[in-house]
This record gives sequence, structure tokens and C-alpha cells, in this order.
Amino acid sequence: MLNRLLDELKETIIGKDKVIRQILIALLCDGHVLIEDVPGVGKTTLAKSMAQVMDLKFSRIQFTPDLMPSDVLGYSIYNRDKGVMEFTKGPLHNHIVLADEINRTSPKTQSCLLEAMEERQVTVDGKTYPLEAPFLVIATQNPFEFEGTFPLPEAQLDRFLMKLSIGYPDTLADELKVALSQNKTSTLQAFVKQSELIDLREKVGAVHIDETISRYIGELVRKTRNDERILLGASPRGTIALHHVAQAEAFLQDRAYVIPEDVIVHVTEILAHRILLKPETRYKGVTHEDVLQSIIQSLSFPQKIRILNNYKWIVILTIVALVWALMTGSEYGYSLLGLCLFVQLFSGIVLLHNHTNLSYYYYIINQERTVGDSLSFAYDLVNNSLIPIAFVSVQMDLSRDLTRMELTEEGFYFKSLQFI
Repeated sequence: MLNRLLDELKETIIGKDKVIRQILIALLCDGHVLIEDVPGVGKTTLAKSMAQVMDLKFSRIQFTPDLMPSDVLGYSIYNRDKGVMEFTKGPLHNHIVLADEINRTSPKTQSCLLEAMEERQVTVDGKTYPLEAPFLVIATQNPFEFEGTFPLPEAQLDRFLMKLSIGYPDTLADELKVALSQNKTSTLQAFVKQSELIDLREKVGAVHIDETISRYIGELVRKTRNDERILLGASPRGTIALHHVAQAEAFLQDRAYVIPEDVIVHVTEILAHRILLKPETRYKGVTHEDVLQSIIQSLSFPQKIRILNNYKWIVILTIVALVWALMTGSEYGYSLLGLCLFVQLFSGIVLLHNHTNLSYYYYIINQERTVGDSLSFAYDLVNNSLIPIAFVSVQMDLSRDLTRMELTEEGFYFKSLQFI
């Protein structure tokens, strides 16, 4: 279902598959997105198309210096016939809201989004109005024209799950496709209903994230607070964002668990706008992306192959029961032996059919590499069942992208893994 949705959006937004995927991840994570890019690259088209393929309500707000909070949130007006104040909803009361050129309006109007983005509600005249789920704010700003603009404060930037950039078409072929694909949004079909999207969010939250991965995320965020090049590091909200996005990425990859690559692939978009570089760092031409990549390279993953088995005690107990039954002929011995065999058989059925007791993670050992170098990986195969690991067959596929690279016994890459 989601693959069909992504394919449909790729026909409208040409050559920007990663950005489309990240917008979908933000929607699955109940987050918001800030797009900083030049005019005319498809920001409005992307937001409108996303709403259309999900059958969600869409609104666009053009932020200008004279825009007031009531123009965004709504306002109360007196009904003379009924003798009461009636609330008229503003354009913010929709599922997907495009806040176009958000940095051109005053801080007073910008701040009216804070409650809506964080708490999914707005307060007008002392009365609170909840916003209907799902709720996604896609804010845009121009990275070049700063005259008459009001830069977003750190507190508001931190509320955006990711900061993205669409960019110009990558190739001449994409440029021609963009010119020939105008008005395709009118032909888009809805593939996901509102209720289905809520269910998908729950499934994303149920994706397993191992303690090792959580610890790695924590170390990554803490590094941003202690780095000498960074004036202000990422907040705990950044840690939460990395967890949620990693779960969503794993879900889109049809996995029920998170691997380190799910974290690394979106680190720049999640953390770059949450850190503030020192002036001397910026003067040297060092960017946020450079700092984050160096931090990632400084962190090491576990480099040992570990197979952890919790079945040993049941095997030992089975052997004891077998010896006891054969030597004494006791009915209790045979009963205990039968019970142990049943436990192992039942555990094997659960493992082989549900794959719930076997966790697989792979880790990059050699972080600094160039084209032509061999790659070294280590993996953890964790067996939480009550049967030996020998009963499980693991199938691994070599990545086609690495067939031209030098591969040795110590350097190999697992593209996918299935339990059979």
C-alpha cells in the first residue's frame, strides 16, 4: 500500500524519491517538516500531492508581515441571532498545512504555531480546540532572500522533525520530465484512508528497537553537546526524533526491528537544524553536515560476532531428565523429559513461524573508506528462544551495488536477511 503511494508521488515529484520518503516518514512519526529551498522546485506540489493520495484535508497559508495569529488559528465572532460567540476555524484546522515562507511573518504570528505543532491543539479566547489527526505542518523558507524576514528561533526549529531541501532536478532528463508532467496532481488517486494512516502509525511505534541501537542514538546526540565546534547541541527532542524516524524507516523496509543504518540515513535531516555552530567553525567553511558526519565516524559499533543463546538451561535439564529416566526408570523422569521436549518444540514453532525470538543486527566496522576499499562488517545474531541456533537457517543476499568492490573474508555486506 505504501509502496503504491510512493510510486504515485514519484510520478508527480520527479527525481526526488528521498524527499518524498522523508515527508511520508514525518507523517508516520506524527512530526513536522521544514523545507528550506529556492522558489519553484515543487514544495507546494509535494504537499498538495501528499494530501491528495491520502485523502486528507489540505490548506496553504502564505505568511506575510501583516499576517495575524487569528488569520491562522481562527477567531470568535458574535452571533446576534443566537446571542453567543461562535468560533470560526482558520486554515490551520486541516490535516496537512503548508506554511509558505514562514520566516516572512512576525514572531508573534510564528509563535501561534508552537502549541499546534507540539500539543495538536489551539487556544483562542481562553478556549481550547483540538486538531484532527493526522496533523502535519510543512513550513517553507527561502535560503537567500533575508531582507524583511524574521529567522525562526531555536525553540521553534526544534519542533520540526526534519529540515529538508528539494533542490533542482538532478539531470536533464528529470528537467524535461518536470516540464511535461504539469497538472498531474489532478489525476492522483487516494491510496490510504485517514483511519488506515492512524493504524500505520501504531504499527510504526511497535517496531522493535534494541537497547544497543538506543544507546548508540543517545551517544550520538550527547556528542553534539560536547563537541568543541558546536555552540548549542541537540535537545532530548532530537533523541526522540531519531528513535521514531528509525522505526519508520525500518517499517518502510518491511522489517520489524531497527538496524543502525535506519538511524544513520536520516541523521543530517534530523539533527542539522537542532545544533548551532560556533562562529569560528562557520568562518572555516565547516557546515552542520560536516560536523555530524565526523561525529558519526567517531562512534564505533560493536565489532564482535556474538551469538547469544538462552536455550542452554533447558538443554541441560533435558539431559538430566534423560539420564534420570534411563537409570531409574522413574515416571517423574520421563514426565520431566517429555515436558522439556515439548517446551523446545513449542519454542521452535514460535521462532520459525513468527520470527519473534530472533533478532539480527549488522554494524559497520570500517567507517572511513573510499571507493575501491574493502568493507568490514560485524553482526549480532541474538537468539532469545529455547532451542539451539543450529535449527535456524539464515539466508543472506549480497548487495548488487558492491559487486565491483573488493570483497574479502573479513569484508562483506548484507543487503537483506530473511529467516527461513
